[in-house]
Amino acid sequence: LAPGRRSNQSLPADLPFTLITVPPPLFAATQARWFSLSWHFSRRLRDLERSLKFDLVHFTDARESLFANINVPIIGNVNDTYAAEVGKPGDYRPYYNDWLARWLYYQLAKFCEASAYPRMQRLIANSEYTARVITSQYLLSPEQVCVCYKSIQLPRPDRSLTSCMLEPSHPPRVLFVGGNMQRKGLSTLISAAPYITSALKGIEFWVAGDDKAIPHLKSMCAKNNVLDSFRFWGWCSREILHNLYANADIFVMPSLIEAFGV
Repeated sequence: LAPGRRSNQSLPADLPFTLITVPPPLFAATQARWFSLSWHFSRRLRDLERSLKFDLVHFTDARESLFANINVPIIGNVNDTYAAEVGKPGDYRPYYNDWLARWLYYQLAKFCEASAYPRMQRLIANSEYTARVITSQYLLSPEQVCVCYKSIQLPRPDRSLTSCMLEPSHPPRVLFVGGNMQRKGLSTLISAAPYITSALKGIEFWVAGDDKAIPHLKSMCAKNNVLDSFRFWGWCSREILHNLYANADIFVMPSLIEAFGV
């Protein structure tokens, strides 16, 4: 099952899989998109269960099993711990322009996770840290949680993305990649940038990714007089992203909280 909004959701004809779509999620541009997806998945699974026999249901995001009510084993991946480790409202105010809405969402997400996770036969955590946190926060048995690290194989990068990258001599380049940029600490990098630019003249900060907080982050750059040193690339294709990594001198991600950066 997959959201129908994705135009690239297709499978090769020679693979023994059937792709079944569900309606696009509400709040698709936010972290909360999983909530409506969990409802769509549960309804579609109930319909399919009338005509098909399942041995196992696997959710790539374990939270999306929230409304699942089927008579087969359910497993799912847990990719983050920000809800399980939610703090006090004041903990978020210095770092997020949407701190109150974010804190309320984290509270809701923790309530939903606490309801969904204990009902699942297995949870697949992406790190030992993730496994420890969800086991302790949601009172799970150690046997219920296993760890499976994520990995990808990168092709050899092409160093010919743009003319600026072809210069034999260039200023230092610092790369930041990710969505949800405030949680991943871009504000910290912006706050540090005036000190860095005074020590390394001409340094460039590359920011790859899309986030509704970008106008706020650009405003931070302007207030710190470093806007000219930052280049916001926006959403990048995989090809462009590989080249950004290949042509940067330093990668930085000063996350405020991270289960395991992917």
